[in-house]
Amino acid sequence: MPFFLLSQDYNWELEVAPYGRNVNKIHIYKDGKIFILGGNPRNDSIQFAAEKRDAATEWVVRLDNPGKPMINDAYFKGDEIYAAGDNYSFLISNNRGLEWEEKSLPQTDSIVNFYSVAVTQDNDIFIVGGRIGKDSTGIIYKSSDDGLTWSVSDFMVPCLKSVYFVDGQNGFSAGEKGAVLQTKDAGNTWTSLDIMDAQVARYFEDIMFIDENKGFILGGNIVSDSVQTILRTDDGGETWLAIIDEIGPVLKDLDFLGSDFGIAVGNNGASLRTDDGGDTWEPFQLPEVNELWFFNTVYIHNLNTALIGGNVGAIFWSVDYGTLSSKEVGLPSYLVDVSPNPTTGLLHINYTGELMIKKLEIYDLKGQKLKSVNWQGGRKLQLDISDLDKSLYLLKLIDTENNYLTRMIIKH
Repeated sequence: MPFFLLSQDYNWELEVAPYGRNVNKIHIYKDGKIFILGGNPRNDSIQFAAEKRDAATEWVVRLDNPGKPMINDAYFKGDEIYAAGDNYSFLISNNRGLEWEEKSLPQTDSIVNFYSVAVTQDNDIFIVGGRIGKDSTGIIYKSSDDGLTWSVSDFMVPCLKSVYFVDGQNGFSAGEKGAVLQTKDAGNTWTSLDIMDAQVARYFEDIMFIDENKGFILGGNIVSDSVQTILRTDDGGETWLAIIDEIGPVLKDLDFLGSDFGIAVGNNGASLRTDDGGDTWEPFQLPEVNELWFFNTVYIHNLNTALIGGNVGAIFWSVDYGTLSSKEVGLPSYLVDVSPNPTTGLLHINYTGELMIKKLEIYDLKGQKLKSVNWQGGRKLQLDISDLDKSLYLLKLIDTENNYLTRMIIKH
């Protein structure tokens, strides 16, 4: 079985989250621990969070509170988790979800549901959502003191579903009926952007940037014939181009690994991937999935592993989930040091294992072998990849007993 696991049906496995709770957010820490958040929506409302140390261990439920609002999104920053949800719900954990503090937020004259949260490099917290039952529902909460005090901004736009900050000053929020807001002053003021004709305005579910210039908005429209939409900017949000805007399931979430490889998921079992930085997108099929499945979140951990979460507890992960933390098979990760990484061309590789390395291989994101170099003995080697394009690559080291470990390499 190949160790690139993100393209074929048989490379994914299904597990159900505890109690079948909706999975609205997935995160994997550097040590391999996976954390999920969500719950059940209104009526039988439940607030939920759980963690799993690795593929072989059981889920440990950290939150399962009947009568508490469902969590719609979370932002992970070091050991801190910032979680936002329905009915003014906002919680903070300072120890990776072991304990939680519920924050009290200013309330308006109607119920507000929060759908997205972001924390800037300057530690400003932003939560976006909408007033329920109001014609003009867009609302943004901001805190600069870890949630002690809040400023509240109402906007004459529909409900906001996503917020993303490129840096401490520049951020975007996107939402229903084509709503897109931009700030250039750390959220003190916001400007409404007209990026699509009002007659074809789409409902935007997610906005993200992979660098200061290139970003994506995705969503669609569920009214009448469902429309699937992906927009892209290459100039920091000044202009947007429709990469996809056609009949298809609405997309809900997007994640990238580096600048080239990305996955988007959404309603009716929708799952798409790109290998060229979002220029083109191709659907891929998850096992047993049909139009009755609804996906809410995707997280790409490395070239071997991505996780997809959805309603009624659906979690898909690639078969190599067990290599989350070490990213190697058979050899401990500490045995090799690769630097500089990112690199402009020359890699310095230092190996300290007992058995000798016999071969180095370089693969692209599609699993195609680009280089194969025999190790000439010793503990150190230089490898020149200056002839390769700027992208993500996988370096594979194989010892004399065919054990191997892998490293993700970023070529600038």
